[in-house]
Amino acid sequence: MAFKITNWVTGHPKRIIVLWIGLWCLSLFFAVRLPGTLTTGGFNNPRSPSAHAQRVIAEDFPHASPNTVVALVRRRTETVANPAFHTAVNRLAWYLQHQPAVAAVSTYYTTHATALVGDHGHATILAIRLRATSGNAAQNLVPALKRTIARHIGPRFQWWVTGGPALNESLNIATLHGVSRAEQIAFPLLLLILLLVLGTIGAALVPLLLAGMVLPITMAVAYAIARQSPLNVLLTDAISMIGLGVIVDYAVFIISRYRQERMRYETPVAIQRALTTSGRAVFFSGLTVMVSLLALLLPRLMILTSIAVGGALVVGWAVLASWTLLPALLMVLGPFIERGRLPWYRPSPEAGSRGWTRWATGIMRRPWRILLPGIVLLSLFMVPVTQLHMQVPVASARALPATSSARQGLVQLERHFPYLDLFPIDVVVQSHGTPMASPQNLRQVADMVRVLQRLSTVARVQGPTTWQPQWSVADYVRVYRHWPSLPPLEQQQASAWLSPRHPQVALIAVDSTQSANSLRTHQLVDRIRQTLSRMPLQGLTVFVGGQTAVGYDFDQAVTQSFPLMIVVVLGVSGLLLAWTFRSLILPLQALVLNGLVTLASLGVLVAVFQQGLWGLLPSHHTVNSVTPVVLFGLSMDYEVFIVSRIREKHEAGATTEHSIIAGVSETSRLVTGAAVIMIAVFVAFATVPIGVVQQLGIGLATAIFLDAVIVRTTLVPAVMRLLGERNWWGRRWWNQMSGDSHHNGNTALCPENR
Repeated sequence: MAFKITNWVTGHPKRIIVLWIGLWCLSLFFAVRLPGTLTTGGFNNPRSPSAHAQRVIAEDFPHASPNTVVALVRRRTETVANPAFHTAVNRLAWYLQHQPAVAAVSTYYTTHATALVGDHGHATILAIRLRATSGNAAQNLVPALKRTIARHIGPRFQWWVTGGPALNESLNIATLHGVSRAEQIAFPLLLLILLLVLGTIGAALVPLLLAGMVLPITMAVAYAIARQSPLNVLLTDAISMIGLGVIVDYAVFIISRYRQERMRYETPVAIQRALTTSGRAVFFSGLTVMVSLLALLLPRLMILTSIAVGGALVVGWAVLASWTLLPALLMVLGPFIERGRLPWYRPSPEAGSRGWTRWATGIMRRPWRILLPGIVLLSLFMVPVTQLHMQVPVASARALPATSSARQGLVQLERHFPYLDLFPIDVVVQSHGTPMASPQNLRQVADMVRVLQRLSTVARVQGPTTWQPQWSVADYVRVYRHWPSLPPLEQQQASAWLSPRHPQVALIAVDSTQSANSLRTHQLVDRIRQTLSRMPLQGLTVFVGGQTAVGYDFDQAVTQSFPLMIVVVLGVSGLLLAWTFRSLILPLQALVLNGLVTLASLGVLVAVFQQGLWGLLPSHHTVNSVTPVVLFGLSMDYEVFIVSRIREKHEAGATTEHSIIAGVSETSRLVTGAAVIMIAVFVAFATVPIGVVQQLGIGLATAIFLDAVIVRTTLVPAVMRLLGERNWWGRRWWNQMSGDSHHNGNTALCPENR
């Protein structure tokens, strides 16, 4: 099968290139539309209690819906009592209210709520409730609101726009700009590294050309998927970050082997030999990486699904391009690939180097002296993992760059409006038939309020029985009974806590003394649920929601999905590696060592982001719960590439020890160069001023570094030396299963060996 593919590719190179160019041109039209279809949501579990609470709130308590924008206006020389201040705010509210996207605008002057005044009277806020039915639609309305405020507030006022939709809009903009800047950093770095690794300008440009073709095509396919199913903006980060690394790495592996073979064979044969050796390793390593990424689909969480879709798509297209477009280009370019040779590059038909040969020979003589220090070093990196605390950033501007106006506005709110909590913990109470305004239900609600108020880190509890502190439960029962005859202001206060549309629904809001994204507020969500579950409530069901609860439930869903994802990744990856290596022992070794690298990388993340590099950097106190599930698998291609070369030598008749020496000496320089390429890409994306992307970039760069420096060129040959011929245990069984009767499974496919 492999020979038929390579024979067809080398026989029709121009046709293949034209097909790819046509596909690329078509994809540009759709790829540019991808950002407009993506959302900043997805850090939630739609099957959780908090998701149910959010749906009830959106329907019955629209004033508490997350689709509310907050405009903060301030004037240093005047207070809200000043007529000019009053006139300016009312004028702005009038213009905002007449925007088609705005459902209602609440100000201090219409509600007389003192919580809407801050900074000793020099600042006030306007709560702008949007008509949007989704977070994605709401964030798209924010730019128009900003233009309206800028046009009508006047130059003497300072103003900021914040709240959930504004934070999401800023995150979307920062992500797009960050990805663009990261790519601008990555491409020059990649060109420089490729020149050092491949030694000629012609060879260095080919991987970048492949990346320029594959990335837009992948984004066009992702656009088609995003039209049918909501996906997060991190999809573009996954495509660009993972795609740039694997496309260039795979191209480097195949080009290097092709150039080595071309010194002994004609171009078509050299390409066929490169594909049936390095190309085979690329195929199986790509499958392994795709399996690791597709395991992120198991929790059924949008943010992980987005990364899985983006990563798996771009890896799949990278493998396809490596087996079709790349060999077609090599056929057409011919000797042109050697143009622009740099002074230090000395082509040789032998891929091995003396330095790596001496290194591998030293490992063969003293494997334990290499193995034990390597494991100890990895173990030291793992130590901080014991302190790992995973938490997704929600209800927080920490993920945004400091220059974001939405982040600055949230900081101003926290500083000058201490009694206003934009992100309370919401408790939705639903009765089983009787109205919530009945005496029995209101007494139970009052009991809940009293119990919750006694919890630590609770600043304030508001609900159906709190808006007039001097009233008893009986007073509230009488008032709610005559709801239609209440004055407008009291009707507004009552409808904030009892649903006018569904009398069986009530809302309780719990404000924390800590920020909504803090660890203690996340713990408060759990304490509220446990406390309410112990209360003897009759005829009532309680759901805890709010942005903090949404994040808490997301973290729980990720944590609970870990065992299943690990089992699936290990099981399927093990089978693929066994198929690749024709061995049952080598896959176990690869998975164990990759697990050590993942844990060590997590340890570095904890040390850098959670602990602030032992106090040297600002601490984030947590590691986002997305990063750990992405780390495993992206460095597996080096294992496949090195061991495939060792197997190739062993199948050719060399002893296991000599096969290891030859395989390591011939691949280590290339693996090191490929690792530098990956690290350069991930470090470039670590400059994106988005917390999740930064942690992904640093985590993946660390995993690649540890894998290439400590594991693949050190621990792998040491372990294989100790195992000896046991490395190949199960080979006959796999050959019988696959019907492979050739002794040399790689080179037998080439025409001169048939």
